[in-house]
Amino acid sequence: MVDKANDCGDTALHAAAWQGHVDAVEQLVVAGAIISKANADGDAPLHVAAQRGHVKVVHFLIDQQADLAKRNVEGATALEKSGLLLDGSFGAWLGGLLRVGCRLSDRQVSSLARRVSNVLAEASGSSMQSALAFASLPMRALAPAASD
Repeated sequence: MVDKANDCGDTALHAAAWQGHVDAVEQLVVAGAIISKANADGDAPLHVAAQRGHVKVVHFLIDQQADLAKRNVEGATALEKSGLLLDGSFGAWLGGLLRVGCRLSDRQVSSLARRVSNVLAEASGSSMQSALAFASLPMRALAPAASD
């Protein structure tokens, strides 16, 4: 019952992740919610939390082994969805992912670099701060993980 979905395929876990309610997300996972269940758009709860910039929810889902490589129907990962939200929370969210060991592929680095470049070209206010926070991250942290 905890994974019952609405007409859009969203579960209670999707709703809690969307709203950034980390306590509710934790309770739903403990109750057996499937963290990788996709909605009609192919978004797992990690995608929706990332898109909204909810760092604590993202960290919790990653700690619960959420699939960072899972792609939605548009082919976007949670990390790429977070790039759509270039506001004050973006740098913190990306930094959080890097701290827990996430590494970006060459394609992701290129995509984020283009987005940051676009923001810098049109920047004002919090977008400029976010772009500068991203730019200050050490590039070695953004390098793809070495293949074993």
